[in-house]
Amino acid sequence: MGRGFRRVVTAQDAAKSSFVLRDSLVPMADVRSVQWFTQRTADALRDPPAYELGRLPLSPPAGATTFQIIAVPPETLDLAWEELDAFYAAAFAGSEVVRGDTHRHPGMHRTATIDYIVVLQGELTMILSKEEVTLRPFDTVVQRGTEHAWSNRGSVPAVFAAVTIDLSAAGLSSPEMPQKLELAALYGLTPAETEVALALAGGASHAAIAKSRNVSVNTVRTHAARLREKLGVRSQAEIVRKILLHLGLVADAGAPAPRRRKGTRKSSSK
Repeated sequence: MGRGFRRVVTAQDAAKSSFVLRDSLVPMADVRSVQWFTQRTADALRDPPAYELGRLPLSPPAGATTFQIIAVPPETLDLAWEELDAFYAAAFAGSEVVRGDTHRHPGMHRTATIDYIVVLQGELTMILSKEEVTLRPFDTVVQRGTEHAWSNRGSVPAVFAAVTIDLSAAGLSSPEMPQKLELAALYGLTPAETEVALALAGGASHAAIAKSRNVSVNTVRTHAARLREKLGVRSQAEIVRKILLHLGLVADAGAPAPRRRKGTRKSSSK
């Protein structure tokens, strides 16, 4: 991918007047150029040293965010499956990346992150467990901790930019449970409301939740009232049932089979 990518970083002086702090070239290290890295315990406005960026793992540490540009080289027909498998095994080694079902692709993996992705160049195929989607420049993806792989079946490198956020930094105390993120997004729940909803579904009382979260019982009651409103239910029992349905822990015998919306297309798998 040549020399790398230009990065402009802004700052402000004591009078809060803005200026360019640094205008530099961030080189490519193998297949990626890490533009920025922020840890929750560090100053979010601190310019990370080059050595930190160069050794950053593919999956950010707990509570961290990364901003990087990644180039995916073409998968030529003469490239053996074993070579691809060895490449990804080495790329994921020593990181928190969990390898997935490599029968679909050697690069299948999962991270406890939410990723915001925009394709910049070329054609890129996102491989999921059940389907594939071909992406072109300026197509975007919101990758929510799910198993996936990237495949470039074109003739030129495919390039995309990715902002990767560890789930604990997104407000979830248990990033090993991706359903929490989906639950919060589906009903517009705050992190506190999500935790209270799951605690209620687990059988905890208002008093127990208040004690575990170090808040008052009235605060928990307020969260419960907002949950009833956002989930469109009238009682705490209905809150519990709706959460359990979402998590797949109880069956909804009366629910109709899901239907595809008109006008949507499904990419074919190869």
